[in-house]
Amino acid sequence: MLWVLRTSTVRYAASLLAAATAALSLGALLAAPPARANPNLLSFMMDDDLLIFDTYGTREFAMRYMKNSGADGVRVSVPWKFVSGESEGRPKRRPPRFTGRRAESPRSYRSDIWDRFDDVVRLARDHNMIVLFNVTGPGPVWAHPKAPRANRFDQPAWRPNAVHFRRFVKAVGKRYSGTWRDENQDRQLLPKVRLWSIWNEVNQPASLAPQLAYEPRLRKRIPVAPILYRELYYAASGALREAGHDDSALFMGETAPLGGFEPRIRLWPKQFIRELFCLRRDLRPYTGLEARVRRCDLLRRNGPFNAAGWAHHPYTQKNGPTVRDRVRDSINMANIGDLPRLLDDVADRTGLILKGLPVALTEAGWETLPPDPTRGVPLERQSEYINRMQRLAYDHPRIIIDTQFILRDVRPRARYRGKRSRLSQYWATWQSGLLFADGRPKPAYNAYLVPFDVRPPDGSGNVRLWGQVRFLPPFEKQDVYLQFRPAGSEDWQFAAGPLPVENALGYWEHSMPSPGPGVWRVALVYHGNPFVSREVSVTG
Repeated sequence: MLWVLRTSTVRYAASLLAAATAALSLGALLAAPPARANPNLLSFMMDDDLLIFDTYGTREFAMRYMKNSGADGVRVSVPWKFVSGESEGRPKRRPPRFTGRRAESPRSYRSDIWDRFDDVVRLARDHNMIVLFNVTGPGPVWAHPKAPRANRFDQPAWRPNAVHFRRFVKAVGKRYSGTWRDENQDRQLLPKVRLWSIWNEVNQPASLAPQLAYEPRLRKRIPVAPILYRELYYAASGALREAGHDDSALFMGETAPLGGFEPRIRLWPKQFIRELFCLRRDLRPYTGLEARVRRCDLLRRNGPFNAAGWAHHPYTQKNGPTVRDRVRDSINMANIGDLPRLLDDVADRTGLILKGLPVALTEAGWETLPPDPTRGVPLERQSEYINRMQRLAYDHPRIIIDTQFILRDVRPRARYRGKRSRLSQYWATWQSGLLFADGRPKPAYNAYLVPFDVRPPDGSGNVRLWGQVRFLPPFEKQDVYLQFRPAGSEDWQFAAGPLPVENALGYWEHSMPSPGPGVWRVALVYHGNPFVSREVSVTG
């Protein structure tokens, strides 16, 4: 087991820093990276079950484990309904404490619920990690109108009230503005959260509904979720600004990779983005009645979005990260380059976002078999996929964050145990962790510690090798060694090294003449402990 505590903070190259800070610099995070790749790609993790919906001891364990594994930050959901303290059996009327401006005060919300998020921001500060707060729905029952009977399954996400959401976001923003004193902990100041995103998977009906609705004036269905999100985002960005976050960074989107019509309607991400900015498929602006029914006037009245980046979830389901979805409006890891290109086109056409907007991959992972027989991929394939995805992200200069979802598998739903007809419901929880539910590491955990990938020989006959010593404290000296096993041989040969790791985040690259087909790996010794990467086969 590796327990390496990063005692220093990541300091980026001088060309990326406007000013040195005592923590990971958001200015550097959002600065324009080099043209070819991004050697400042940050590693985040997300695991709400461990960080929010468990005990303090579990939160402390998870944060320490994530940090010692090499994570630079955590993405944490801040669910509106949960923070409001509403349970399924509560009355549907709005409590008096959430009336008007009272809802903007953190004091209107239960301190025992705030404690969970207070723990996270304190632990992140103690471990020198960035916190990304994803403030999201669904909201309390009283913040949603009643859905039509035909849309009853979408009721929890049905047309959330943007005014109520603004008040909630302002309360969260105030509490984590760096000026709020905790009710506990001897009234200490709570750390400031400087990285935010609004809503989650806005192109999915479980998060935001309806996705489409019939418009009688046009006699057809039109996308509605982008209209709702436009209102929610303007409301939330204004609330954060008023709460003291002029110097914080705010991400748009948190889009899911796929769309479809079964079992329920969900919008493809490219379609959602175009509609959000009131653009047709050919990126011409909607005009006339088409614009009026989409409430495009809101864009003219409110002006450019306060957005420091676009967040996206590039899942490929059971496929590898190089397998593109067949629908052109989808965006998964295989065509992730389409996203910054589309955002630049939107910037040119509308002026509502900055050109060159960074992209953050804030959720991705592969479930494994074992344990999940319904959606799992083999354990070794999970290792391959997470390393390959990170290398693809590294190769895109606009991608600034790569996020592993999750750290530890969630146990299956016990009430469906033994019911073969309910096997998918039994495994409906997530098994994409680096650890099994009992805490045992999967092979992917080692692959996460020491990412490694090999590009096939190029035109000059050179093979290009890429990797990272993710757990390495910033700027600590380390050498790696390349080993090669020719096809048909059982013996490993020395191929190259020592190769010094000079990048602040532990990335390294090396190019050399290809020795032919065989298997590659990277090895290193850190503080007397040997580490070996996954093995990568090449055919040429």
